[in-house]
Amino acid sequence: MAGWTSVLLAASNGRTEREVAGSPDGIPLRIKPQQVKGRHNLRIFILVLPLFILIAFVLPLGRMMSNAIHDDPFLSRAGTMAALRA
Repeated sequence: MAGWTSVLLAASNGRTEREVAGSPDGIPLRIKPQQVKGRHNLRIFILVLPLFILIAFVLPLGRMMSNAIHDDPFLSRAGTMAALRA
């Protein structure tokens, strides 16, 4: 009997039974966890993206720029400094 009363109350308010059984914002409870999971995945992606950019692009570029300015194997060869001074 309780099932019929909810249907009658829902019909009197102009809503279906599924809307009454949903969350207060009108979104069905079976869809709500999917939305939460999607927001969670987006948040993780946004947090990991800067780390990926740092490892994949910034660190290698910095290393190449450092090697372009300071080249240890070139300076440690015998006679290189003498040739540069002359």
